[in-house]
Amino acid sequence: MDENINLMINFPKKAIRTLAFPLILNNLLLLLNTIVDGIWIAGLNVDSLIAIGFVTPITIIIIGIGNGLASGANSLIGRCIGVENYENVSNAALHSIMLSLIASVVILAFLLIFLRQILLSLGAASVIDLSMEYGMIYVAGSFSIFVPFMLSAVFKAEGDIKKATYPLMASTAINMIVDPVFIYAFEWGIKGAAFATVLAETFSLLPFIYWLFIKRSSYLGVRLSDYKTNFKVYKDILTVGLPASFEQLAIATSTIIINSWMLILSSNLDVATYNVVWRVMAIGTTPVTCIAIAVSTVVAVAFGGKNYENLRTSLVYGIKLSTIIAVVIGVIFVIFAYQFAYIFSYTESTQVLIESLVFAIRILTIYVIAFPAGAVATMVFQGMGKGTYSLLLTISRTLIFELIFIYLFAFLFDYGTLGVYFGLDVGMTIGSLVSLACIILYLRRHKDYFNEKTDNLDVE
Repeated sequence: MDENINLMINFPKKAIRTLAFPLILNNLLLLLNTIVDGIWIAGLNVDSLIAIGFVTPITIIIIGIGNGLASGANSLIGRCIGVENYENVSNAALHSIMLSLIASVVILAFLLIFLRQILLSLGAASVIDLSMEYGMIYVAGSFSIFVPFMLSAVFKAEGDIKKATYPLMASTAINMIVDPVFIYAFEWGIKGAAFATVLAETFSLLPFIYWLFIKRSSYLGVRLSDYKTNFKVYKDILTVGLPASFEQLAIATSTIIINSWMLILSSNLDVATYNVVWRVMAIGTTPVTCIAIAVSTVVAVAFGGKNYENLRTSLVYGIKLSTIIAVVIGVIFVIFAYQFAYIFSYTESTQVLIESLVFAIRILTIYVIAFPAGAVATMVFQGMGKGTYSLLLTISRTLIFELIFIYLFAFLFDYGTLGVYFGLDVGMTIGSLVSLACIILYLRRHKDYFNEKTDNLDVE
C-alpha cells in the first residue's frame, strides 16, 4: 500500500496535518498573490480598486466552480480508495478532467456574452470600462483555473500533497514577478494584472500534465486509454461538485447583496473598503479552509471504508486544530490591524480608506474565530459525498443568517456600515453552531451505516 494512502486509512490525525500544512502554505501563497495584486492595483488609483471589487463576485464564482468540481472528484476518488477500488480510479480521474474542460468552455461562452450586463447590474457603471478590461481577460483564461484545480485534486485524493500543490505555488510566484512588469513596465494598467494571473495559472498545467500522462508518477495510475464514458461517474462527481460550486455562488451572491447595501448606506469607498478587508480576512480563513479540505479527504477514505472512528476523529481533530489557528490569527489581526490596513492604502489617493480598514479588520476578528466549526462540518459532508447537505449549510450561513443579521443591524437598528460587520460576526457564529449541530446529529442517526457490509463503488 502506498504510504500516503496508508496514512489516511490508519493515522487520520497525522494524515490531516500532513495534507493540511502544505495546503496552507500553498493557499497562503495564492492569497499573497491576491494581496500583491491588490497592492499593485492600489498604486494605480481608487477607481481600479473599486473596479476589481465589482469583478470579485464573478471571480469567486469561477474559482468556486473549479474548486467545487475538484471537491467532487476528490470525494469520489477518496471513497474508491476507501473500498480499495484502485483499478477504477484512473477512469474516475479522467472523467473529472473531462468535466473541467467542459465547464471551462461553458463558463467562457456564457460570460463573454453577458459579462458587461452582469457588471452593470452589480452597480459598476462608474468604472465599467476598467471592470471589463480586467474581467474579459480573466474570463478568457478560465480554463487555466478549472483544469489545474482538477489535476491537483487527483493527486490530493491519493494523499500526494506535494504534487497537488507545488505547481500552484509556482504559478503564484510567477504571477507576483510578472505583475509589476505587466502593470507598470508595459503600462497595461489593470489589464496587465489580469494577463499576469492567466499566464501564471496556465503555467501550472505543465507539471501536472508531465506527472500524470508522461512520467505517469501518480500512484493510482492515470492513463488516457482507461477512459470509458460512464455517465454514472459524471453523476457521482457532480453529486458533490455541483452543490460545492453552488456554495461559492451563494457566497458570491452574498457579496453582491452586501456591496449593494454598502452603496445604499454610504458610497463606493465603503465598497472598496469591504472588498479590500476581505483580502485581509482571507489570511485568517485560508488556513482553516485548508484544514477542512484535508479533513474532507481523510473523511472520504473513512466513509468509503465505513470506518466510523476515523471519521469522528477527523471531525473533532479538524475543528480543534483549525480553531486554535484561527484564535492565534485573530489576536494578530487585533494587534497589527493598522499595518495590514496600510498595505492597501499606501498611496495618497487610497489614504482615505485606512481608518475604516483598521476598524473593519478588528471587528471581523470574531468572524474568523467563529469560522472553523462551520467550515469543517461542511467539508465533512462533502467528504461523505453528501453535497446537498453541505450546500444547505453554506446557504444557511451566508444567505440566511449573515444577511438577516446584517439587515437587522445596518438598517433596522440604523448602525450603517458598522451594522454590516456586526451582522457578519453574529451570522457566522450562529451559522457555524448550526452546522456543527447538524453534522453531529447526522453521524449519530446514521451510525448503523458503518456496521453494514461494504459495497464496492462502481466507476467502471
